[in-house]
Parts: sequence; C-alpha cells; structure tokens
Amino acid sequence: MTIISMNSGVPQIFPSQKKTDAQKTKKFLETCVDAGVELVNWELNSGFRKSKSEMARLYNIVNGIIDPGDKKRITNPLDLQGFNFPGTAQTYPLITPLLSILTGEERNRVHYIDVNTVNHDAISQKQEYLKQEFDKSLIADIQDISTSQEELEARMAKFGQWSKFTYRDIRERMGYQVISYLRKYLDLDFNFSRSFEDFLIVGEQIHVTDIVAGEPTARKGNPLNFSFVRSNESPYPEESDMIIEDGYLSVNKIIDEYYDVLKEKDIKRLEEGAQMNKNLSSSLWSFQNIQRDVDLDALIDSSGGLGSLLGTPNGGATFGLSGSFDKYGRARRTRVLWKSMRKIGILSYVDENGEKQEIMVPEQYQEDQLKGEEVKWMWISEWWEGTRLADDIYVKMQPRPVQFREMTNISNCKPGIVGMVNNVNSSKVTSFVSSLKPIQYLYDEFVYRMQTSFMTSYGNIARLDVSQIPDGWTMDKWLYYATTFKWAVQDPMKEGEEGVARGKLSGGMNQPANTFNLDQGNMIQQNMLMLQYLEARANDIAGITPQRKGATSNRETVGGIERAVVQSSHRTEKWFSLHDHVKLRVYKALLETAKVAWREDKFKRTFFMDDHTEQMLDFDGEQFNEAEYGIMVNDSKNDTNIKNLLEGSRDMLLQNGFQLSSVIDILRTDNISTMQRKIEQKEEEITKARQQQAQAELKAKDTIDQRKENTDLEKIAVQERNNVRDNQTKILLDQGAPQEGNNGEGVKLSVDLQKHKDKLDLDYERLDEVKRHNQETEKISKNKPKVTAKK
Repeated sequence: MTIISMNSGVPQIFPSQKKTDAQKTKKFLETCVDAGVELVNWELNSGFRKSKSEMARLYNIVNGIIDPGDKKRITNPLDLQGFNFPGTAQTYPLITPLLSILTGEERNRVHYIDVNTVNHDAISQKQEYLKQEFDKSLIADIQDISTSQEELEARMAKFGQWSKFTYRDIRERMGYQVISYLRKYLDLDFNFSRSFEDFLIVGEQIHVTDIVAGEPTARKGNPLNFSFVRSNESPYPEESDMIIEDGYLSVNKIIDEYYDVLKEKDIKRLEEGAQMNKNLSSSLWSFQNIQRDVDLDALIDSSGGLGSLLGTPNGGATFGLSGSFDKYGRARRTRVLWKSMRKIGILSYVDENGEKQEIMVPEQYQEDQLKGEEVKWMWISEWWEGTRLADDIYVKMQPRPVQFREMTNISNCKPGIVGMVNNVNSSKVTSFVSSLKPIQYLYDEFVYRMQTSFMTSYGNIARLDVSQIPDGWTMDKWLYYATTFKWAVQDPMKEGEEGVARGKLSGGMNQPANTFNLDQGNMIQQNMLMLQYLEARANDIAGITPQRKGATSNRETVGGIERAVVQSSHRTEKWFSLHDHVKLRVYKALLETAKVAWREDKFKRTFFMDDHTEQMLDFDGEQFNEAEYGIMVNDSKNDTNIKNLLEGSRDMLLQNGFQLSSVIDILRTDNISTMQRKIEQKEEEITKARQQQAQAELKAKDTIDQRKENTDLEKIAVQERNNVRDNQTKILLDQGAPQEGNNGEGVKLSVDLQKHKDKLDLDYERLDEVKRHNQETEKISKNKPKVTAKK
C-alpha cells in the first residue's frame, strides 16, 4: 500500500502499482477507484492550489455574489454583537469591466494553426517529392537558352515560396484537415474562451481530451471538479500522480457517454436512484436526496482536516457530499486517473544481416536463448483510468487508450488532461481576479459607507419642544399649520407638568439651538474620492490603462496614447501567452487522440468554415498514422495588429483594383499567411490584367495608325486618278474632233486613250481589293478570343 499523505495523522492510502497484468484484477481496479474517491479534495489543506471554497468565492465575485462572511466584514467592521445593520452589502462591479476587456481581446485575437510532419521518414519523403517537382518544373527552364535570367529568377522564387508556405504532402494536408474539422465540430474556439475566463478568475484552466463513442473529443474542464494528487512544482496538472474529476451529471448525459459499456442493471440503477423509503415511486423525478448539501470546505476545516472527517483509512469520503445523487436527480460521476506501472522488456537479438537490433516486448514474452536473444526487464509508467457512477457502478477500468509518450523517454507519458496552473515554483496559485479581490472588497465597503451616509444625510432639522405645543393640539394639527401656513405655533405660557419643571413656564427654560445639522456632504465627498482612488488602483494592478479602455482626453497626443496602450498590453501579455501555450498542447493531444480513435477508419466528411465555405475532410487512418505531427498555433498581437490594419485599409484595396468580393474574402480569413498569399495572388492578377490592357491599347493604337495610313494612300490614289483623267480630257479637248487628212492619227489616239482607261480601271480594282482585305483582317482581329495567363 502507498501512503499518499498524512492529514491530521490519518494516512491516505492508495494501492501499490508495481503489479503485473495478471495481478490487476477487477477487484484491484475497483479498490484503486474507491481509493481515488476517498482522496477527492484531499489537497484543500495542503499544496499550491486554491481551495474549492476560495475558487467558489472568486466565481461569485465575478457573478455579483458576495460571501456572507465577507458581507459581515463590510457591514460590521468592528464585529459588534447583537445588532442588525441596515442595508444589504453587495458587490459592485469593479473587476468585471477589467475582466471583460481581456476576455474580449482574447476572442478578437487572430488564431490559426498549421500542421507539419516531424518524423524522419515523412520528412525524407517530403524532401524527395520537392526535389522531383523542382527537377520537373525548373530544370527544363534552366536548360532552355531562350529563358531570360529575370524570368528564371522569378520562377525559382515562386517555387521556393510554394515549397515553404503552400505545399503540404498528403499527411500534412490530412493533419490540417483533421484539426480544422475538430476545431469546428467541437467548437474549440468557444471552449478556449471559456477556459481563458477560468484562468483569469481562479488561475487554472483545464481541458480533457478523450475518446467517446469512437470519436475524439476535447472539452473544457471545471477546476472546481478536479483534484490533483502529488503535483510537484509543475504548472502542468497532467504531471500529477493522480487526477480525480468529481461531479454530477444527468442520467441521460451519462448514458450518452457510457452507453457502450453500461449494462441493463446499471441503467436501471441510475433511473431508479437512491430512495428514502420503499413507498416512493421508482421514477427519477420523484427522487428525494438522502443527504443535505453542505459546504465541504467548512465541514473539513471544522472537523480538523479530511483525515479526521474520514475517521478510518477505509472511511467513506462521500459523507460531506450530497451522496450518490444530488437533490436534482443527477448521478455522481467520479473519474479517477492514476499513474500505474507496466513491466516491459528490451529484446536484443542479431538479425539476418548480422546486425544487433533492439525491440520492446511485453512481460509475457519468453526469450529464446538458443537464438541468442537477451531481454532486459524494466518498469515504466502507464496511465490507467476508472470511473464510478453513483456509488457501485464501475466502468472503463483500463489503461488509457492514448498514453502521449515521448520519443526520447518511453516512461514519460501523459493522461490526456491538459491544463495550466498559474503558480511560481511551490507558491500558491494567483489569478487576475484574486489579485484584485482586496480592492474589490474595499471598494464595496466604501460604497456601503456612502450609501449609509446618503441615508442619514437630512440637512438641517428643526427642533420641536413638545412642551410648548398649545393645549388641545395634536401633533398632526401642529404639523398642518407648520407645513401649510409656515407657522410653528407655540405657547410660551404653558406650564410644565412633570418633574422639577412642574408649574414653571416652558418658554423660560434654557433652550438649545433650534436646528440640528445632519448634513453628511463632506463624508459623502470623501467616500467618492476614495472610490476614485480605488478605481485607479485597480486599473494599475490589472495593468489596464484608461487609454486601453478608450478613455482619452483632448490634451493627450496620439503618440502618448499609443505608448500607454502598448505598455498596458505588455503588462497583460502574460495571460495571453500562457493561454496560447495551452491551446498548442490541446491541439497536439487532440491530434494524437484522433490517430487512436480513427486508426482503422477511412471516410470523407464535409464541414463549414467561418466564411461559410465548405471544406472536405478526406481521411485515411492508415496513412494518417504513418507520421508524427508538429503543430504551430499563432495567436500573436502582431498578427492581430496586421489584420486590424488590413481591415482599416479596405478602401485602399478597392481603389487599387480589388473587387469587393475579393476584399471580403481576404478580411474573413483568420490565417495571416493565407491572407498574405491571397493578396499577393490578387495583386499578380491585377498586374497581368493591366499588362493585357496596355497591350490591347497599344494594338488598338497600331490599328488606328494603319487605318490612317490606308486612308492616306486612298486619297493619293484618287488624286492621282483624277489628275490623269483631267490631263487626258485636256489633251482631247486640245486636239478637237478628227479632221480630214489625219483620220489614222485620231483613231490611234482613241485606241491609246482606251488602253490607258483600262489600265486605270485595273489599278482601281487592285486598290479596292487591298482595302477590302485590310477591312477583313481588322474584323477577324476584333472577333478573335483573347488568351489570358493561367492562374
């Protein structure tokens, strides 16, 4: 037996884990689970975590609920006994606005992931494929002497960018698709935002990766439901020796999660529940809780520790809880994960090539000494799990399906619980809200004082000596004359009736001042000044300046405002960076869980991204399990600033030729690298379009010039034809009609003139044919389809 701790002298015992598989029987595993149940909340009086009651108070402060003990400290700071103080102390939101700023910024930060293969075989295959692609696409260009140096350098640069940023082999594409699918299917962004609130409020955030119904899952854990046993000084809860998750689930939720392992009698037990007597109906909805709800921390503290409360090592730790079922009919689910041990052997042998080899073998392996085999036995760590439903239903008592082992240390493994605890070494956990808690309580106290000051601030109050009210007058009659006619009627001759004043005139006695000054203005003003100081002090502790909240004055410069915002972001960046680290580890654990859950599956599934584009998950379990994957999560403020800059530059993009649909597509992209590639691709398309437009304009100009040249030639030809005709006509006119004695010469002249006319007509036909050909060529050029560059 292993003693986990000594609480008030009572040992907390957990069974020894150095056992073989045959010794880990069902009875043994049930004992381990029961021991884990007894250790629920064991660390409340020790360790570095906050107690569950303190966590609950921090959550209540954010929700506007003040603890009764803290309320008494505000309304009765002097601890006066036997008095009821007026008014109801409540918390006023001083922390909540500051918390909302950080949670809002977390939701708006750029968040994208990338997946790469990291094992040697996959990397070698990737490099070989890139080499083949290089040879296929660039070697021919290098050998081609017609390719210019500028074109070759541009193509090589484009190939380098593609190989570094765009190319993914089939396994990397599959890994990226798996993470993208699970991110949307499991709504991880919403879960991360909720866990970030947990981290700011109680200083812890927890995520649980598991296999449910054969599917990989990741959910946010409630820090109030978790106990970590022997956590060392690590900020990672998964490095504990035992992790216990204890809470209540509806019966339907339990059936949904454990339907494949529950038996008929188990479901019947959950439906009937625990009943006070046999006269009650067996329906779950008539269930009456056996035990009342109690404050577990107060019960443990008043009992002198958890050990005193249990009484014996085998005592029931459920005494302080509501029992197997709570008052709402929900069943208790206690899930225990613990680090056990497994015996393995390292087998050394000589293969057929005469080389010495080593492989891992189970404890049942029998070495063959005749073959020269030698086995070195050792014990390594192994995570086991078991779940108890209600108080007697045990399910999933088994080794964890995914051990998350390291390649360099086969004994180092993780249980699939991923989280972060904000502590320094072994000091207590601090959180954003807990650091502001004293300021919040002091703020509430001064608000309460200001309220009571307002309640008792009546200004000047007139003194009324009832002995001077005239005889026969009632108080109502006196007040009627005082408020209606502004007369304070008195009878100074009225004699006293009692004591030493009997027989004396009431008006002749010594009279104090006629008014009382109950003005609380100075006190109210001092309280308001104190409240302003506390608000400024809270902003300083939180590291959130008024400029970061949007409060600026007209005297501030733009540079001063920017410096104030930058310095403020530096002071709060710690919370975001730690949260980003948790995201990275959750994605890694989820990817390894998917490898085990889907190792034999092959399917195609569609899902939608934030921009409503449909994506396809084409999964092959055999190929997917061939590689080890590395994940990068980028959530830096620089990328967020870049995206904000692009959102503010949409008008400039539109002015530079980007279409509105392209601008919307770019702005809806979360991945900055993808956004950059989309912009570069669009710029390249715009450049090509402009080049084609310039070429078309140049060609149109050449066509116009050609047309002008043809027109000029036509004009010259027409002018020449007209000149020839004019000359011929003039010759004929000069020669006149044929005369006697020259008939032969006239006939010859007529024949020559006809030949010349025929030659001119032939020239005119050729000129018309050239003109028609040019027009047809121009028409064909206009109707010819344009050839664009391939995208």
